[in-house]
Amino acid sequence: MATELTQLVVLLRKTLECLHGSVDDLARELMRVLGVNETDRRALELILLAGEKVTTPGLLARRLGLTAPRTTILLNRLVKLGYVSRSLHPTDRRRVTVVATDLAYRRISELLSPMLDQVEKRYQQCPAE
Repeated sequence: MATELTQLVVLLRKTLECLHGSVDDLARELMRVLGVNETDRRALELILLAGEKVTTPGLLARRLGLTAPRTTILLNRLVKLGYVSRSLHPTDRRRVTVVATDLAYRRISELLSPMLDQVEKRYQQCPAE
């Protein structure tokens, strides 16, 4: 019984390591192609994942562990690249919201489709037993 459990733990560990490697590869490729750094990528990810929910610079700062000035600099970079836009909050005109642009959605989609195919192929090479 202990041997089976040990084998299962080893298999799970190898599978997770393979998956983690694939996710890291995907993140690096996204950064390279989009021309962003890790923090910018993570911010863009948070904005994209928010979907219909309101994302604010303050929320991004808290989630990323950044100061307000650093968040502003980060958002300026993403705006300049055309990946996000800022607008006034729909109910509180003192606040700003941040949304992903159509360009961001299109670029991510164009990049992810072929990369997800590669990840799937790599995953199939991971140990199955």
